[in-house]
Amino acid sequence: MSSQQAQPEYGAFGRRIESLGMPRPLFWGFVAVFIFMIGDGVEISRLPGYLTAQGGLNGGQATLITGTVYGLGVIIASWFSGTLSAIWGPQRVMQLGAAIWVVFEIIFLLFAINSGSLFFVGLIYGIRGLSYPLFAFGFLVWAQTVTPVNMRGSAAGWFWFAFTGGLPTLGAVVAAASSVPLLGVYNTFWLSLVIVAIGGLIGSFGVREAQGLRPIADEHVEKTREATAVCSKASTSCGATPGR
Repeated sequence: MSSQQAQPEYGAFGRRIESLGMPRPLFWGFVAVFIFMIGDGVEISRLPGYLTAQGGLNGGQATLITGTVYGLGVIIASWFSGTLSAIWGPQRVMQLGAAIWVVFEIIFLLFAINSGSLFFVGLIYGIRGLSYPLFAFGFLVWAQTVTPVNMRGSAAGWFWFAFTGGLPTLGAVVAAASSVPLLGVYNTFWLSLVIVAIGGLIGSFGVREAQGLRPIADEHVEKTREATAVCSKASTSCGATPGR
């Protein structure tokens, strides 16, 4: 759907959104990624210091958890975000990412963070590391799949604006300027859980775009079949003989 086609359907607000280069049907998805990544950034900005001060780990162990182990989970999930979107549909991948974040964060905060066990902390936080790439990059796959070609560049720009504006930027600002002085570090981690849950709910259920719940591979397979049928009927124009 082009932005011109969308204008009568979405009204003034939709026209304004699309004039800024953001596909209107995915507007709440960009908002969700922004909020989700703020919550993720609130925690990660304070966690290494807490693990060394109150968590019973030394500096090297804390770096191992929040850098290497967490980073490995991020790498794995970043690859799977596209693959799973092709199988399940990107919105279901976002739902999975949000669920992993919330469930394993609760386990992390209640049982792992103050256990003093390097293995236990690393295991739970490593699994938690799978979450944000599934949520955020699942949405990126969704956006690039359904956005009109002429808007894909700007849509990608909006995605990275939401992503980086949340994770390394406002997440750290929220933790430093308000939550840590008012709540303390440990309670700030619970605040990050609340913020992530809000973003996760918006992204998982608030984006009304039909293709998000369908495997994106189906569309690609169907296009391939259509192209194959055309080639079979007009082999000379496709540069091949039928059956090849």
